Amino acid sequence: DNHNAAGSSSTYRLTSLVDVWETGTRIRGSIGTGFRAPSLAENLFPFGNPALRPETNKGWEYGVEQDFADGLVVVGATYFRNDFRNLILFDLNTFTLLNIGAGRAHGVELWSQSLLTDTLRMDASYTRTDTQDSATGLPLVRRPQHKGTLSFRKSFWCNQASTALRGRFIGNRLDARDGSIKLDDYVVWDLTADYYVDRDFRVFGRIDNLFDEDYEEITGFSARPLALFAGADWVF
Repeated sequence: DNHNAAGSSSTYRLTSLVDVWETGTRIRGSIGTGFRAPSLAENLFPFGNPALRPETNKGWEYGVEQDFADGLVVVGATYFRNDFRNLILFDLNTFTLLNIGAGRAHGVELWSQSLLTDTLRMDASYTRTDTQDSATGLPLVRRPQHKGTLSFRKSFWCNQASTALRGRFIGNRLDARDGSIKLDDYVVWDLTADYYVDRDFRVFGRIDNLFDEDYEEITGFSARPLALFAGADWVF
C-alpha cells in the first residue's frame, strides 16, 4: 500500500490447509498483517482528526473442521488472535477521533452446517472474543464478548424457490473507553424469500428485523426497525 498521506506499508498473508480425506478432516492455519489509512471522513469531517496515523495489525488463526454422516454435517472450531497498533477510536473526553495505541483480540469460533433434509439446511455459529485496550486495560469498544448466528434455509420445487430465516445474537459491549457506557445485548431475525419465474427472471422479498427489536449499535442512534423490501432480477 502506498498512501499519499499515511505513507507506505507492506503486508502479507500466508495460509495452509491439510486435507485428511480418509477421515473427512481438514486442518487450517493462517497468518497475516494489515494496514488501514484513515478515511477522508476520519480526517476532515466533524469530530475528525487530520493528525491520525494509519492502523496496523498482525493476526493468526488455526482450526479444524470435520465431516460427519457422509458430509451431511460439518462442524468446525477456530482459535484466532489479532494485535493492533494505532487503533482509531472516538474519544468521549476530547470529542474527536484518536489513535489509542495498542490493543488485542483473541478468541474461539465454533460453527456447524447441517443438511437436515434434502431441502432444509441449518447453519449455526458462536464466537467468544476477549479484547483489551492497552491504555485502559478494559475491553475494546463495540466488540462483544459473545455473538452467535442461526439460520435455516428451505428450498421448494426443485430449488426454483427458497426461503430463509436468519438470526443473530450480539452480546453487551462497551461504547466508551472508560467503561461508563455499555450497550445492551440484542437478538435480531431477518426473513428472506425468492422465486425464479424462469432461468433469467427472479423476484424476491426481505423483512429485516422481523420482530421489530429495539436496539442500538451506537449509543444514541437507534437501529433500523422492521423494514420490508421487494425486488426483481432480470439477466439478459
